[in-house]
Amino acid sequence: LVAERILDARERGIELRDQAVLFRAGHHADGLELELARRDIPYVKYGGLRYLETAHVKDLLALLRILDNPADELAWHRVLLTLDGVGPVTARRLADELRVTKPMADALARFVDGIGRVPSQAAEQAVELRGALADCADGRLDPGAQIDRLAGFCRLGFPNRYENGLARLADVDRLATAARAYASRSRFLTEVTLDPPSRIGEVVPPSLDDEWLTLSTIHSAKGCEWRSVHLLHAADGNIPSEMALGHDGGLAEELRLLYVAVTRARTELTVSYPHRFHVNRFAADDRHVYARLSRFLEPVRPLFDEVVELDDDGEERAVPLGPVGVAEEVDGVLQSLLGDGPPAGSSP
Repeated sequence: LVAERILDARERGIELRDQAVLFRAGHHADGLELELARRDIPYVKYGGLRYLETAHVKDLLALLRILDNPADELAWHRVLLTLDGVGPVTARRLADELRVTKPMADALARFVDGIGRVPSQAAEQAVELRGALADCADGRLDPGAQIDRLAGFCRLGFPNRYENGLARLADVDRLATAARAYASRSRFLTEVTLDPPSRIGEVVPPSLDDEWLTLSTIHSAKGCEWRSVHLLHAADGNIPSEMALGHDGGLAEELRLLYVAVTRARTELTVSYPHRFHVNRFAADDRHVYARLSRFLEPVRPLFDEVVELDDDGEERAVPLGPVGVAEEVDGVLQSLLGDGPPAGSSP
């Protein structure tokens, strides 16, 4: 929906550089970044690394690239470097052992069969990697299921390779969710580009002649203005952040942050919030809560224009602004399953 609104504003004469998407925390934009990449909408993110440029996401995408093209030496080199005790020299030696001809046409089969002498501390990882690659190469698993299978290898390596390993594993699950929308691994990789390792974390400022969309945390947006601003995840628990409410003055500071966000827009302000979100995005389970509009925005909710969503045909439809309870939402889902559509006044 946000991507559609951005493109609609551009059609109405508001260039991408005159638009911004703001959020309280960097990970709030992860899903949007995937959608922007899929639609080839250029953007620059301030306040945290771009999701697809984080090292651990690139590690996982390198695994998918090996499955899609075993001759990809760059992807092999990156994956081999994730093994404990493997540095550039060892990775080069292992790659040479895997190379049968140039390019490494049979590298995947040889690795799965056990070719390549890895350091002893990487033995468990190598066994898990061989099993995961074998399971993903036989064509039975869809792209999302392949990422789920490769996640076992990531769980062995990420804690030793990166700080905040649990948070990075949560990003693997998020990427698997995005991949389930694709029929093939090749299609997914085509739309989610993996840059070479030398580009990790590199932020390339756009040219003054380029058009780009700004993604920014609210903190990084202070002092800036755009014609159109899209504020994400304006739900209680996100804005205000529940983590900021444990000390004196935290609520007041969160209110000031929201004030900063809504006053960045000169002409148009679009505020969105999810119907539900995870209790703990780092947890392995699927616990979630139904979201409520931010307590800061609830008193001024009648001042906003009606919200729109997209139906199955891609057309916008009006959604009532009145409060919708869980019972009404369940009734709406049941009605839609029966083919009658949601009842009047309920949320889609």
